[in-house]
Amino acid sequence: MHARVDPAALERFASGLDELRQEMIRKRFDHESEFHNLHQFWDDAVFKQYASKEEAMNDYMHRFLQDAEVFVSQLRTKAGLARQVGEYRF
Repeated sequence: MHARVDPAALERFASGLDELRQEMIRKRFDHESEFHNLHQFWDDAVFKQYASKEEAMNDYMHRFLQDAEVFVSQLRTKAGLARQVGEYRF
């Protein structure tokens, strides 16, 4: 079985994923700042329950962002290898 890979398409996908990851990092930072400010005005049992869910979501988001960073790197490596293979074809 043979697969055809377009290195440029891989690179575009990696760039798009990296842009999304960067945007999510910025939005996550903004959200965390807003949430911290909210805590100054809202501190009851409901807030504590919400904060617990918020912490779990932040952990999940952190893992996703780390995985996306690794995946972007792997995609770019694969695109480079595909480009090299394409240059050696007759």
